[in-house]
Amino acid sequence: MHESVLSRTKTNKSTKQQKLTNISRVQEASTSAQSQQLSIDKEKNEEITQEQADQDTSAMPKSDTFSIHQKQIKEYFHEMESYSSTGSKAAKITHAIIFMICRDNQPISIVENEGFKELLRQVAPHYKIPHRSTITRMLESKYDFLSELIKEQLSKIEKITLTTDVWTDTMQGRSFLGVTAHFAEDTTFNSVTLGVHQLEDRHTGEYLSQQLTNVCEKWGIQKENVTAVVTDNAANMFSAVELAFSKSKQLPCFAHTLNLVAEKSITSIFEFEELIMNVKRIVTWFKQSVIANDELRKMTDTTTKLIQECPTRWNSKFYMIERFIQLHTKVNIILIHQPTAPAMVSAMEMSQLKESFEILRPLEAATREICGEKYLTTSLVIPIVHNLVGGVSSVNCEDLVAVALKKSVLDECTKRFGKIENVHFLARSTLLDPRFKKIYFQDALACSTTVRVLKKLAEQHNSDITEIEPSTSKDSPDTTAIEEKEPNKFSLWSQHEKLVKAQESSSHQSSTCDEEISMYLRRPKEFKFSGNTSKLHFHLKRKHPTFTTHERLLEDFEDEIVAGPGVLTTKPTVVEEARPSTSCGLITLSFRAAHMSEMRKKKIDKLVIEMICKDFQPISVVEDIGFKNLIKELEPRYNLPSRRTIGRTLLPDAYSQIKTKLMDILKTTKYVAITTDIWTSSNTESYITLTCHLILNNNLKSYVLVTAKLSEQHTGEHLANIMRHHFNEWGISNKISAIVTDNVANIKNAVRILNYENLPCAAHTLNLVMTDVLKDIPAFDNI
Repeated sequence: MHESVLSRTKTNKSTKQQKLTNISRVQEASTSAQSQQLSIDKEKNEEITQEQADQDTSAMPKSDTFSIHQKQIKEYFHEMESYSSTGSKAAKITHAIIFMICRDNQPISIVENEGFKELLRQVAPHYKIPHRSTITRMLESKYDFLSELIKEQLSKIEKITLTTDVWTDTMQGRSFLGVTAHFAEDTTFNSVTLGVHQLEDRHTGEYLSQQLTNVCEKWGIQKENVTAVVTDNAANMFSAVELAFSKSKQLPCFAHTLNLVAEKSITSIFEFEELIMNVKRIVTWFKQSVIANDELRKMTDTTTKLIQECPTRWNSKFYMIERFIQLHTKVNIILIHQPTAPAMVSAMEMSQLKESFEILRPLEAATREICGEKYLTTSLVIPIVHNLVGGVSSVNCEDLVAVALKKSVLDECTKRFGKIENVHFLARSTLLDPRFKKIYFQDALACSTTVRVLKKLAEQHNSDITEIEPSTSKDSPDTTAIEEKEPNKFSLWSQHEKLVKAQESSSHQSSTCDEEISMYLRRPKEFKFSGNTSKLHFHLKRKHPTFTTHERLLEDFEDEIVAGPGVLTTKPTVVEEARPSTSCGLITLSFRAAHMSEMRKKKIDKLVIEMICKDFQPISVVEDIGFKNLIKELEPRYNLPSRRTIGRTLLPDAYSQIKTKLMDILKTTKYVAITTDIWTSSNTESYITLTCHLILNNNLKSYVLVTAKLSEQHTGEHLANIMRHHFNEWGISNKISAIVTDNVANIKNAVRILNYENLPCAAHTLNLVMTDVLKDIPAFDNI
């Protein structure tokens, strides 16, 4: 709003010379347009007429009939002015581009992509796309502006939780400290990335504490308003929080602690670790063997494939083992017929693997349950630990390796979670969760202490409020849906309802306490359960009328108090505020304007498809909020096609049209050269790409004819058959002068079978020469 007013003010204060310049430009554009219209054919003229009528009627109110009229010259001048560098329309589009870059994680260089530039040129021909350096300056300015708004917002928040983590950019060897703030406004939970700061000194507790203090001072966050700081279990992070805030505000990341429990348990059992390494060797071999992967895909008839582990996430080991157990019979058949393959695990080892896998199931379920970013997880920690221990203890083991692993997991849980009920953040959250209350507390002293603290806080909050008589009516049941157990997925909550019923049957005892906390604790627990605790505020407001949502008892009502380091990589709320406010006129226009002509809609559809192809954008770009917002700003009446429509209709149609045009070109061409190569995707699927090169109007042109999937062994005969098929399809079998390939024997043999001239790729040959030369120099390996 402020920027729009500023833009109009600048326009009104523009000099007479600027107006004359604008008029001159309009006249030149008008003259040029008239000259072009004289040279176009009738069909193109009809298209322009239709689009002009479509644009003219867009500003008219909706009615039963429309009277299409020619715009007055002052309307054209006004439109040209609005698209000038100081115009209001140009400012809105530029802000929409900035929002798209931030919201959709697009690179700033998108403003230089040919597809994107063509889209804007056609939809908004008068708009001049800013240079990337201009966008960079505007981004910095927008960040400064929004930072002040966030500072003002944070200054009104009384309770804030911070999550922080140190991570390293392995490509450049630089370390960064990320800090995210979480807070609640009424019933809305917010997260704001405060910054990612490069660390230029040793990561000592003192240095990190100073960095945390600097972040708080920069954003105007008072340390007394910080209720908790969530970190991993590193000693320097513990020390940093203790120095910067206090030890009582230190809260270890539960997800990270679970990861440590799993890793320590696995590595402490040598036999089980060796067994996992054997499985990993087999999986690695499959990942490196295209032939083996092709055979596995044929046998499964699905997209099911082996999964490789990620060293930083223990549950990736779990998923690797799970998929290996699922496919082990098929894997065994393939390994038997491959002399260079690693040895398959024995029958005894498979038995050990299956039993050990059952012990790891509760750990994986706990990790999956706690990794929510859109709902509160603090109240889940104590119940998860209780059910985790119970789940592992209930597994029956016969194999010695599995027995040792079970003992190791239980010992690690006792070591790291033995005193978890004494963590006041977690204890209060669990007691105030209507599904749990006191049923998961094993330490009676910790439970009674937490109840006493809550009652004391309740008295303080209600000192100025008239006491409300407790209702005698039955509580309405919670509408939260019961969590549905996925097939073959272990559920931590399978015993929850039984435990609730057992507790309720033995807890109907009278009490003389009138406080609402006591009434709440005596009420029946909710049997219904799901991991989503986003209705917790609603529960407190409905069942505890004396407590308002902004005067909550729970100090750690943050968005993700037990979130792992991944929360630091989420899109900042600061950026989301960059979304420009939509003009009321545009909103009215989108509902009242005449229906967009089919011709213009198809034209914009085509431009979107071209942008996706030319700029190598994913099809999912049409679902990105920033891109959708930009399109609405450019053409309010246009609705982006869905991802499904693009993938199944628009892209195939565009491909067919382009293929027809290219075939017409190839019909008139006497000679073409072909380059081809075989490559493997990250999914270990092999493809062969054929590209043709020709001279068109004295210019060298290159066209990718096909990228075909290879589903059989890469023999010369098989490759020759594929190439012959596509050459015949494109009608160039008798026009090929030469085929350029690498120096691999199978592809050279395929060219020889087809009886074409083969040219070895010079770049590939040079690469082989240098590789062989350096391989013979032992000292080079030490560089």
